[in-house]
Formats: sequence, structure tokens, C-alpha cells
Amino acid sequence: LKRKEDLVFYVDFCPEFDADILRENIQPKEYLTKKVTTFAREHNLQENGIGIHIRYSDKKPTSGLDPLFDKLNKIEGIQNRTIFLATDNVEIQDLIISKYKKVVIYEKFQPKLTGEGLHQWALYQKEDDKKLLMFEESIIDMWLLASCKTLFYQGNSSFSGVSAFLKKKKNCIDWMK
Repeated sequence: LKRKEDLVFYVDFCPEFDADILRENIQPKEYLTKKVTTFAREHNLQENGIGIHIRYSDKKPTSGLDPLFDKLNKIEGIQNRTIFLATDNVEIQDLIISKYKKVVIYEKFQPKLTGEGLHQWALYQKEDDKKLLMFEESIIDMWLLASCKTLFYQGNSSFSGVSAFLKKKKNCIDWMK
């Protein structure tokens, strides 16, 4: 609709939406786009980057992580490729860093979670000053995933799904399948 208003409607994926509407009408603010562009360029994500999203707080993969590792380990030269990791779990972050040589992460605030999703933490803890920060960091992660040459997305996560839609599902692999 080419709206000029600052509106965001979130209605999930049932039924599946038209991703062209998302790409044409929703863009991060300029200062966030600059952070994404700068980070992606510094780490050569568009030319050589492998983006991986692992949601592992309130919504975990239905199949464990073995399918992801199986797919990654089949990539020739995986240890020389840059992996951009977006995750909501510090232990998963440490695990991926221990398995692969060139893992990059957009540094962000990661509180200790107690079963809630990362996106719910500030609300439940009444940390209003962290809400905007955490939202912006998640937007940066989402767009960085979409900037990678190849994206391994988690099929049961709408966060991953949006990144895949932003890439027009080109070079996107649901690692849980």
C-alpha cells in the first residue's frame, strides 16, 4: 500500500502472508540499516557468509541440533567460511563457536533467561529501558541473517522465517528438515 505511517502489524504466518509486501513496506530505520550494512561488509557476509539462526529459549528446534551439524559439515571448506550466528542462548553460542573456526556474532545484550523467550524477558522483568535495545538488536540480527550468502533457518521460528522471506528464500535451507 506504500503507506507513509510508522505502523507495524504482526499477525503471525497463518495464513502465509505475501512476503513482497513485507520487503516493500517494512525497512529498518536508517541508523539500523547502517549497522547491518557495516557489519555485513566487515565480515563479507554477502559473498561468503553462512547465516545460522538457532532459537533455543522458549521455542527449541523439534529435532535437536544434529540435522544442522550434518548439513554444515557437508559444506566443503566450512572451517574457512564465515558463519554469522543469531541465537537467543549463550550456551548454544558457545557450542557453535567451539565447533567452527570463523563464527561472528553481532554483540548484544543477553540476559540470563529462565524459560521465557528473549523477546519476553524485558517485559517480564519490567526492564523497560532494555525493551527498545533488545528489539533493535533483534532487527539487526534478522537483517544480517538475510544478508548472508546462505541462510540456515530454523523452520519452527517466525524470526528465521522472516529472514528467509527477506532473502526471497534464495539460498535458504530449513536446517530442521
